[in-house]
Amino acid sequence: MACERERGFIFTGVAYGERVPKDAKFCPWCISEGKAHAGFGASFNLVGTGAPPEAQDEVRFRTPGLVTWQDWDWPTHCSDVAVYLGQPSGDELRANPRALEVLLRDLRQWEWGRDETYVEEFINGLGIREVAYLFECRHCGTQLVCWDQD
Repeated sequence: MACERERGFIFTGVAYGERVPKDAKFCPWCISEGKAHAGFGASFNLVGTGAPPEAQDEVRFRTPGLVTWQDWDWPTHCSDVAVYLGQPSGDELRANPRALEVLLRDLRQWEWGRDETYVEEFINGLGIREVAYLFECRHCGTQLVCWDQD
Protein backbone atom coordinates (compact mmCIF):
# COMPACT_ATOMS: atom_id res chain seq x y z
CA MET A 1 0.00 0.00 0.00
CA ALA A 2 1.18 3.52 -0.68
CA CYS A 3 0.24 4.76 2.80
CA GLU A 4 1.52 1.69 4.67
CA ARG A 5 -1.61 1.76 6.89
CA GLU A 6 -4.28 -0.86 7.34
CA ARG A 7 -7.59 0.80 6.52
CA GLY A 8 -9.96 -2.14 6.08
CA PHE A 9 -10.62 -1.52 2.37
CA ILE A 10 -8.52 -2.49 -0.64
CA PHE A 11 -9.05 -1.51 -4.27
CA THR A 12 -9.39 -4.74 -6.25
CA GLY A 13 -9.30 -3.30 -9.78
CA VAL A 14 -6.37 -2.75 -12.11
CA ALA A 15 -3.68 -0.15 -11.53
CA TYR A 16 -1.67 0.66 -14.65
CA GLY A 17 1.92 1.86 -14.65
CA GLU A 18 5.45 0.60 -15.19
CA ARG A 19 6.40 1.03 -11.53
CA VAL A 20 3.24 -0.55 -10.11
CA PRO A 21 4.23 -3.85 -8.45
CA LYS A 22 2.26 -6.89 -9.60
CA ASP A 23 1.08 -7.46 -6.03
CA ALA A 24 0.26 -3.79 -5.35
CA LYS A 25 -2.66 -3.15 -3.02
CA PHE A 26 -4.02 0.37 -2.73
CA CYS A 27 -6.62 1.61 -0.31
CA PRO A 28 -9.21 4.05 -1.70
CA TRP A 29 -7.55 6.87 0.25
CA CYS A 30 -4.15 6.24 -1.40
CA ILE A 31 -5.90 6.53 -4.75
CA SER A 32 -8.06 9.59 -4.00
CA GLU A 33 -5.22 11.47 -2.32
CA GLY A 34 -2.90 10.79 -5.27
CA LYS A 35 -0.39 8.76 -3.24
CA ALA A 36 -0.70 5.70 -5.50
CA HIS A 37 0.09 7.87 -8.51
CA ALA A 38 2.86 9.86 -6.83
CA GLY A 39 4.58 6.80 -5.39
CA PHE A 40 4.10 4.28 -8.17
CA GLY A 41 2.94 6.22 -11.25
CA ALA A 42 -0.38 4.39 -11.01
CA SER A 43 -3.29 5.30 -13.25
CA PHE A 44 -6.73 3.76 -13.00
CA ASN A 45 -8.86 4.93 -15.95
CA LEU A 46 -8.68 6.06 -19.55
CA VAL A 47 -10.49 9.36 -20.13
CA GLY A 48 -12.32 10.58 -23.21
CA THR A 49 -11.24 13.75 -24.96
CA GLY A 50 -12.60 17.20 -24.31
CA ALA A 51 -12.20 17.57 -20.56
CA PRO A 52 -9.64 19.95 -19.06
CA PRO A 53 -6.35 18.40 -17.92
CA GLU A 54 -7.22 18.80 -14.21
CA ALA A 55 -10.47 16.84 -14.65
CA GLN A 56 -8.72 14.16 -16.73
CA ASP A 57 -6.02 13.83 -14.05
CA GLU A 58 -8.67 13.46 -11.33
CA VAL A 59 -10.23 10.49 -13.13
CA ARG A 60 -6.98 8.92 -14.38
CA PHE A 61 -4.93 9.20 -11.22
CA ARG A 62 -7.31 9.71 -8.26
CA THR A 63 -10.47 7.77 -9.14
CA PRO A 64 -10.63 3.99 -8.63
CA GLY A 65 -11.26 2.23 -11.92
CA LEU A 66 -14.29 0.15 -12.76
CA VAL A 67 -13.86 -3.57 -13.33
CA THR A 68 -14.49 -4.14 -17.04
CA TRP A 69 -13.83 -6.82 -19.62
CA GLN A 70 -12.99 -4.34 -22.38
CA ASP A 71 -11.05 -1.09 -22.10
CA TRP A 72 -13.11 2.04 -22.73
CA ASP A 73 -12.71 5.72 -21.97
CA TRP A 74 -14.43 7.43 -19.04
CA PRO A 75 -17.13 9.52 -20.74
CA THR A 76 -16.94 13.27 -21.10
CA HIS A 77 -19.67 15.80 -21.90
CA CYS A 78 -19.91 19.60 -21.90
CA SER A 79 -16.09 19.75 -21.85
CA ASP A 80 -15.84 17.90 -18.53
CA VAL A 81 -15.70 14.36 -17.14
CA ALA A 82 -19.02 12.74 -16.33
CA VAL A 83 -20.13 11.61 -12.88
CA TYR A 84 -20.37 7.85 -12.35
CA LEU A 85 -23.81 6.83 -11.01
CA GLY A 86 -23.54 3.04 -10.93
CA GLN A 87 -24.36 -0.18 -12.76
CA PRO A 88 -28.09 -0.27 -13.47
CA SER A 89 -30.02 -3.46 -14.03
CA GLY A 90 -32.25 -3.85 -17.06
CA ASP A 91 -35.31 -2.86 -15.02
CA GLU A 92 -33.52 0.23 -13.68
CA LEU A 93 -32.59 1.28 -17.23
CA ARG A 94 -36.15 0.76 -18.41
CA ALA A 95 -37.26 3.08 -15.59
CA ASN A 96 -34.83 5.73 -16.92
CA PRO A 97 -35.96 6.38 -20.53
CA ARG A 98 -33.17 8.90 -21.23
CA ALA A 99 -30.45 6.41 -20.29
CA LEU A 100 -32.21 3.52 -22.06
CA GLU A 101 -32.37 5.52 -25.29
CA VAL A 102 -28.64 6.29 -25.07
CA LEU A 103 -27.87 2.59 -24.61
CA LEU A 104 -30.19 1.56 -27.46
CA ARG A 105 -28.68 4.15 -29.79
CA ASP A 106 -25.22 2.78 -29.07
CA LEU A 107 -26.26 -0.87 -29.42
CA ARG A 108 -27.99 -0.22 -32.75
CA GLN A 109 -24.71 0.75 -34.37
CA TRP A 110 -23.83 -2.97 -34.30
CA GLU A 111 -25.60 -5.45 -36.55
CA TRP A 112 -26.60 -7.64 -33.58
CA GLY A 113 -27.93 -4.50 -31.87
CA ARG A 114 -30.65 -4.16 -34.50
CA ASP A 115 -32.12 -7.53 -33.58
CA GLU A 116 -34.85 -6.57 -31.10
CA THR A 117 -34.96 -10.02 -29.50
CA TYR A 118 -31.22 -9.99 -28.88
CA VAL A 119 -31.33 -6.44 -27.52
CA GLU A 120 -34.11 -7.44 -25.10
CA GLU A 121 -32.00 -10.41 -23.94
CA PHE A 122 -29.00 -8.08 -23.58
CA ILE A 123 -30.97 -5.67 -21.39
CA ASN A 124 -32.44 -8.55 -19.34
CA GLY A 125 -28.88 -9.86 -18.84
CA LEU A 126 -27.50 -6.63 -17.38
CA GLY A 127 -25.73 -7.47 -14.15
CA ILE A 128 -25.58 -11.15 -15.12
CA ARG A 129 -23.87 -11.55 -18.51
CA GLU A 130 -23.54 -7.91 -19.51
CA VAL A 131 -22.86 -4.73 -17.60
CA ALA A 132 -24.00 -1.15 -18.15
CA TYR A 133 -22.26 1.80 -16.50
CA LEU A 134 -24.40 4.89 -15.99
CA PHE A 135 -22.86 8.36 -15.99
CA GLU A 136 -24.34 11.85 -15.99
CA CYS A 137 -23.01 15.16 -17.22
CA ARG A 138 -22.46 17.40 -14.21
CA HIS A 139 -23.43 20.48 -16.26
CA CYS A 140 -26.50 19.60 -18.32
CA GLY A 141 -27.67 16.30 -16.80
CA THR A 142 -27.31 14.29 -20.02
CA GLN A 143 -27.31 10.57 -19.28
CA LEU A 144 -24.35 8.63 -20.68
CA VAL A 145 -24.16 4.84 -20.77
CA CYS A 146 -21.18 2.60 -21.41
CA TRP A 147 -21.66 -1.13 -21.64
CA ASP A 148 -19.51 -4.20 -21.56
CA GLN A 149 -19.83 -7.87 -22.26
CA ASP A 150 -17.43 -10.75 -22.17
